[in-house]
Amino acid sequence: MTNLQYAPLPLDSTIRLLRLHPGATSDQLNCTLQPVSLHSSPSYEAVSYCWGKASETALITCNNTIIPIQRNLFNLLIVFRNSSSDRLLWVDAVCINQSDGAEKTHQVGMMFQIYQNATRVLSWLGEPDESSWIDNLLITKLMEAREKWRSSTPQQEFNASNYLPPSPNLESAYLATLKLAERPYFSRIWIIQEIAANQNVLLQCGNANISFFHFISALRSIPSYLNSQVRTTFATTVFIAQDTQSVSKSSYGRGTLLEHLVRHRPSQATYGRDKIFALCGLASDIRDGTLKNPINFAAEATVSEVLHELAINMLTSHKNLDILSIGHSWQRTETGYGTTNLELPSWVPNWVLSSRYIENVLDLNINRDLRPQFHASRNTRYTPHVSSDRKRLSVMGYTLDVISARGQKMVSNFAGAIPNEEIGETMFKDWKEIALANRKQEEKYITGTGTLYDAYWQSCICAYLNDLNSRREFQHTERDFRSQPPVLSQRGASFLRSIPLSDYMTMIRTREGYIGQAPAFVETGDHVMLLAGAKVPIVARMREGGWEVLGDCYIHGVMFGEAFEERRCNVLELI
Repeated sequence: MTNLQYAPLPLDSTIRLLRLHPGATSDQLNCTLQPVSLHSSPSYEAVSYCWGKASETALITCNNTIIPIQRNLFNLLIVFRNSSSDRLLWVDAVCINQSDGAEKTHQVGMMFQIYQNATRVLSWLGEPDESSWIDNLLITKLMEAREKWRSSTPQQEFNASNYLPPSPNLESAYLATLKLAERPYFSRIWIIQEIAANQNVLLQCGNANISFFHFISALRSIPSYLNSQVRTTFATTVFIAQDTQSVSKSSYGRGTLLEHLVRHRPSQATYGRDKIFALCGLASDIRDGTLKNPINFAAEATVSEVLHELAINMLTSHKNLDILSIGHSWQRTETGYGTTNLELPSWVPNWVLSSRYIENVLDLNINRDLRPQFHASRNTRYTPHVSSDRKRLSVMGYTLDVISARGQKMVSNFAGAIPNEEIGETMFKDWKEIALANRKQEEKYITGTGTLYDAYWQSCICAYLNDLNSRREFQHTERDFRSQPPVLSQRGASFLRSIPLSDYMTMIRTREGYIGQAPAFVETGDHVMLLAGAKVPIVARMREGGWEVLGDCYIHGVMFGEAFEERRCNVLELI
């Protein structure tokens, strides 16, 4: 057994394809590599899969050389091999010379195009087991049921049970499909662009397969009470991948690298830097040249250095402080929030974290064309200044006010959902007390515009909706929770589904009387700051030698520049 000898590839549109030769299931796997140019429109299928454990390998023959490959790749090649004809595939582990940093940098930079130009993407989920498998009959029935529901009048909320005949095996089929969505494949960061790049994606589990979109439709059709029985990962991975693909159909991946990094933060990667590199093919600012592509496998950089360099690159290229919204210094843990183990300044986001999705106020504002676009610093630009030791960031701004009271945070269940009773106790009781502080709700707010109640209900939803009808819906939902016993009506439930709810945020009040939402770990005495170049206010804590960034916040009455005064700005050192 020897190492495979690769002929160098030119750094252009040339890739290698794996020609998988035919054979029976028991035959030795045999393949050859051939270089092709993407400009020649070659016909091939691109494989999407989990690499698996490096210690679990099997042998194949490639270019007349016996080489080891990881067991998961070996298993999928056995399934995808034809019995009587060659099959042309692109498989990253073999088609890229993994020991050549320059080639790997260039080829990974082309991955979106490689998957986009494939005739089909083959997504390998692994072999079926006793708890999860592809049930084509169930998925077909669910799709038919959803079509019947769409054509029915009047249209009620979809309930698959109304359209499917009773069956003793139905619930086990539901759970098998849900369990399939929990496989490691769907938590992998690289699948985002691999699925987003191509509209013909086939999910393969053993010898059974199903269209990716049919699978998603089936997941959305399974009764909601069953979702709570499974610790789901697809809510933040598969659905987001579908959303990304929907966007890419019309605009080839709208969204900056920062937006994609925020959105896909829960996804997993074996190597920390892959949390960044895997999303570069989707980023509009990399594609248009605004942001330098950070992919580099040739440099011997640590993860901390990669994160540092990306933060400075984003600050320099975009001349805004959007990255401060991330508040990387804190992460969700089983018992609350804790600091990360990477020695990074608080202004450098740690994208390596794969904690469950952490919301921020800026994220509520991105890619939402019909909702208000915050500009708390009046669209000012920011020219970054980073200290020579790369630990301090100098910004211009000032303290708007100091937090004097904070509420409880909502507690989610094991599946990440916030129970209705928790919403009632927190949003409509504790938070209201923090916001109104025993004063009359029709009293004028500190800005002189609107009432305390206006500030309260808008802060609860970070101005996600701000029309008169939404105010009525909020009040109706509040009345549901005030009833004895509390009963959430269908109207109230519908409203709650339409607004952002987070167990990461809490209600705050400041010394001067501002009301808003901030990260749940803020403390009284923390400062709310307005910074030049920041679209939203930032919460910071005084430390020896400078300010520690905690994250962003919503402060009612200042989100559109009403309180920003450039003459008040001073140099602030973020550490």
